[in-house]
Amino acid sequence: MEKKKLSIRGYIFILFFIFVLIHYFLIGIKLAPSEFVEFDSVAYHIPIAKSILSGEFIKPHFDSFFKYFPGASEGILALFILSKTPLGLYNWFAVICLFFVSYFLFTKFNGNKNLAVIFAFSLCTLNSVLRWISNQTVDIWLAVYFIGAITLLVRPKDETGYYLKLGFFSGMLIGTKYSGLMFLPALLFIYRANFIRNLNFIRFVIFTIPLTIFGFFWYIRNYFATGNPFYPMDSFLFKGVPTYPGYFVWQSIIQKPMSVFNALISEYMIWGFLILLPVLFLFKSFKKIKMKDEISKLILLGIFNFIIFLLLPSTVFYQTHVSVFRYAFVVFIPLILSVFLLAESIKSEKIIIITAFTSFLMIISPKYHPKLLFLILPIALYLFARKELVNIKKMFS
Repeated sequence: MEKKKLSIRGYIFILFFIFVLIHYFLIGIKLAPSEFVEFDSVAYHIPIAKSILSGEFIKPHFDSFFKYFPGASEGILALFILSKTPLGLYNWFAVICLFFVSYFLFTKFNGNKNLAVIFAFSLCTLNSVLRWISNQTVDIWLAVYFIGAITLLVRPKDETGYYLKLGFFSGMLIGTKYSGLMFLPALLFIYRANFIRNLNFIRFVIFTIPLTIFGFFWYIRNYFATGNPFYPMDSFLFKGVPTYPGYFVWQSIIQKPMSVFNALISEYMIWGFLILLPVLFLFKSFKKIKMKDEISKLILLGIFNFIIFLLLPSTVFYQTHVSVFRYAFVVFIPLILSVFLLAESIKSEKIIIITAFTSFLMIISPKYHPKLLFLILPIALYLFARKELVNIKKMFS
C-alpha cells in the first residue's frame, strides 16, 4: 500500500478541525447541562454517571426506567464529574477521539494520509455530530468504539493483546447502548474470517473478559434487578414497560416520510445521498468496477446496520426524527468510508474534497440552510472537478 505524506491540503483541514474544536470548547466550558438544552442528558445520562460514583449502579433501585440503560460510556462521564471538568466537554473529547480513530481506520485501507484527514474531518463535522458535541449523550462515543472495533478487525494480528483490545472495544460498544448488542454481531459476522483467524481458547477467554466487564455486566445486572436484561424494553420473552419503545424508525419513515427526509438532509446533507452510490455499485456494477472485497464488506456492514437502525425507537415528531439520526452514525461511517475509497480508486478524490469543504462551509454559516448545498455543490463540482465527474459517469455506463 503506497503511503502519501500529509500535504498542505491535509494541514488545512486539520486547521479547520482545530477551529471547530476551539469554537465548541468555548461553548462547552460555559454551557451547563439543562433539560431545556438536551433532556436525555439530564434525565438519565448524568444520573447514571452519578450512580456509578455512588455505587448504586451495582444494586439499582432507580426511580426512572431510563436509568437502567447500559452505562459503560457514562463511566467516562463519571470521571468528568469526579474531576469537576465541565460536562459540556464530555462529547467534545469524544469528537477528538472520533477524529483519531477515523483517521487510523482509513489508513488501514489506504495510505493516503490527506484523504484520511479529510475522512476524519468529514465525520467529525457532520451536523448530526456537532449537534450533540456540547451535550452528554453517548452516541458519539458509541461511534468511537464501533470504529475502533472495525479498525482491529480489518487488520487482525496474531497477538494475544489484539483480542484484549478487541474485547474492550466490543464490550464498550454493547455496554454503551442496547443497539450495540445488535451492531456487534453484524460487525463480527462481516469480519468473521478475520476474527477467528488467530483465535484459540485462551485468546477467546481474554476477548470475553473485557467484553463481559464493560458490556455484558449491564445486562446481567438488569436481569437480577428486574428479571429483564434489556429493561425497560418489553417483549414476549421479558416483561418490561409496556409502552416502551412503542414506536420504531421504520414506522416514522412510513407515516412521516417528508419529515424524516428533511431530518436526513438536516443531519447529513449530501452524505445522505452519496452513500447510495456504493450500494448501487455493489448491486448493479460489482463486476464492472471490480470492487475490492474490503470495500464490499464495508457496504454490506452499512446495509446491515441500516436494517438494525430501522428497528430502533422513534416517534412521529420531527424534532425526534432529527434526534434519531444520531443512531445512524454506524450506518454512515462504513458507507462514507466506502465512498472515499471508491473515489480514490478511480482518481476522483477531488470530488470528495470539494464535497467535504462545501459541507463544512454550510455548517459554519451564520444561518444553517442545508438544502442550499444542493445548489452550491453542483456548481462547485462543475467548476473544479469536471474531469473527475466523467470518471463517475463511466462507472455507470
